[in-house]
Amino acid sequence: MKKLLLILALLVSPFLSHASPADAISIWEKAAYGTLPGVTHVLIQGWNPAVTTTFEDVSPESSALAIPIAALSSPYCASTDVDDDAADTGAITLSLTVVKTDFVETVETLALDGQTSASLATTSVLGFNDVRVATAGATGGNEGVVDCGTGTNTGGSAQNAYATIGAYSVTAVPAAGAGAANVAQVFQYIVPAGYKLICRNVQVGSVFVTAAAGLDAVIDGSTNLGLIKRYWTKMIHNTGANPSLSPELLVFPEKTYLKGKVAGVTGSLIGPVSMGMECLKISNAVEQSIF
Repeated sequence: MKKLLLILALLVSPFLSHASPADAISIWEKAAYGTLPGVTHVLIQGWNPAVTTTFEDVSPESSALAIPIAALSSPYCASTDVDDDAADTGAITLSLTVVKTDFVETVETLALDGQTSASLATTSVLGFNDVRVATAGATGGNEGVVDCGTGTNTGGSAQNAYATIGAYSVTAVPAAGAGAANVAQVFQYIVPAGYKLICRNVQVGSVFVTAAAGLDAVIDGSTNLGLIKRYWTKMIHNTGANPSLSPELLVFPEKTYLKGKVAGVTGSLIGPVSMGMECLKISNAVEQSIF
C-alpha cells in the first residue's frame, strides 16, 4: 500500500506543481515573459522638461509636432556631441524600430557620425516606435543629445525631432537634461498593420510650482492617417509631485499613430512632466484564440 501511494504521489505532483502557477499568471505577465505567440509587451513612456500653456508632445525636445500624413522627408539621426561615432567614446550605433507608410514595422541598425546626419536606409518612414543605443564606447552611452528626425541639422539637433535620447547619465534626473539611459523618451507609438494595441495604467506626473497649478494630459490618435481622435484626457491639480493613474483599458486599432500631449493651465508654472502607459500589441491572427 505504501508503495502504491508513493507511485500515485509521484504521478500527480508534477501536474499540481505546474497547473497552479500558470493559472495565476495573467495575459499581461505572460506577454512580458514572451510566452504568448503573437503578443508583445510594450511600454510607451516619455517626458517633457518644460511644459507651456499650449499642447506639446511628451518629448525631451519640448515641442509640438503634428502627426505625419506622409513619409518623413529624408529622416536622419545625429548627436550634439562629436564623440558619438565609431572612433570615439560615446554611442556608436542605434537600433531603430520604425514604421513605414504601409504600416509595416521594421528594425534598422544605424551607425552614428557625431554631429553629422546619418541617413536611414529604410525608405518611406512614417515614424519611430523605438530608438535606443545598441553599441557604445567607454562612456557606455551617448554623450550628446541624439535626435532622429527631419529638416535642418543644427549642431546635431534636428529641426523636427520625432525621437530623442537625452545625454547618457546614470545619476542625472530629467530636469538636468538626461532621459532614460540610452533609450528615447517620447510618448508616441504607431500600431502596425495586422495588430491591435490594448493599453492600461496611463500615468502622468509633474511638479507644480504654484498651488493653483494645473495640467491637461491627452492621448490623440489618427487611424490610417485620417482625422485625429482624442482617446483619453485628464486634468490634474495639485501642489508637488502628482502621479495620476488611469485604470481603464484603451484599445487602438491597427494603423493608428498615437501621441501623448500635455499643456499647463494659464498662469501656472509647470516643471518637468512624465507620462507612461503599459500595452499589449496583439496580432489579429491570434486575437480570437486569446479572448
